[in-house]
Amino acid sequence: MPHNRFQVFADVCVNRFSLILGLGLIVLLFALPLIATVIMRNVKVSEAETFADAEEKAVLIYSYINTAGLVAIPCAAVLGTGLSGVFGVIRKLVWQDGVLFKHDFFTSVKENGLHFALYSAFAALIYYLVQLTLRGTYFSIDAGADAAVVASVVAAALYIPTIPFSFVQSTVYELGFFKKFVNSFLLAMRTFYLTLPVTALCLSAVLLLFIKNTAVFIISMLFIFIVAAPLCSLVFTLYCDGVLDKFINKDHFPQIVDKGIYRNGDDNGTKTE
Repeated sequence: MPHNRFQVFADVCVNRFSLILGLGLIVLLFALPLIATVIMRNVKVSEAETFADAEEKAVLIYSYINTAGLVAIPCAAVLGTGLSGVFGVIRKLVWQDGVLFKHDFFTSVKENGLHFALYSAFAALIYYLVQLTLRGTYFSIDAGADAAVVASVVAAALYIPTIPFSFVQSTVYELGFFKKFVNSFLLAMRTFYLTLPVTALCLSAVLLLFIKNTAVFIISMLFIFIVAAPLCSLVFTLYCDGVLDKFINKDHFPQIVDKGIYRNGDDNGTKTE
C-alpha cells in the first residue's frame, strides 16, 4: 500500500498503466482539432518561407500564425472538455476509489467540462497574446510594443500555475467558476516557488515540438498527448492534493486529508468520500 504520494504515483503507473494509456488516447481524440490547426499552420508557414520577398514572407507568416492562434482558442476548449473527464478518473485512481471508466469519465465531463473548457480557452488566449505581442516587436520599434510583451508574459507566468489547481479543485469541491479561480490563484501564489517549476517540468515535453523534423514532430505529438498528458495530470492531481490538504482540507474537510494514502499506523486510505 502506498505510504506517500510518490508511492501513489509509482503504484498507479505500475498497476494501472494501461488505464493511463487509455486516458491518453482519449486526450489525443479531444486534441485532434488542435493538432489539425498546428499542422495546417506549419504547412502554410513552410509554403510562405519559399517566397523570395522578405517583407511578403514576413506578412504571410504573421497572418498564418495569427489566424492559427485564434482558431486554437476554441480547439483548446475542446481539449479542456476531454481533460475534465481525465482528471475525474485520475482523482478516483489516486484516492483508491473504484473506477468505472466510462461512467466516471462522462460524469466528470458533465460536472466539470464547461469550467475546464473555459480555463483551457483562456490559457490559449493568453498564449495567443504572448505570441501576438512578440511578433508585434518585429513590425514596431515603439516602446509600447515592448511593454505589451512584458505584460503578456507576466500574465502567462501568473495564470499558468493556477491551471492545475483549477482543474483539481473542480474534481474535489463544488465551487463556482470565479470562486475556484480565485482560490487557485491564491494557492498558486502562496506556493509559487514550487508550483511554477512543477508546472514547467510537466509542460517541458512541449519543447519537443520545436524540433524542425517532421518525423520527430509527429512522434512528439503522439507522445505528448498519449503519454505525457495523462502522466502530467496524475502529477498535478497528487501535487495539488498535497497543497489542498495543507491549506484547506485539514481545517475544513479532514475526512479527505491523505485520501488514498496509508500513513504508517494510519488507515486514512480506507476513508470514503
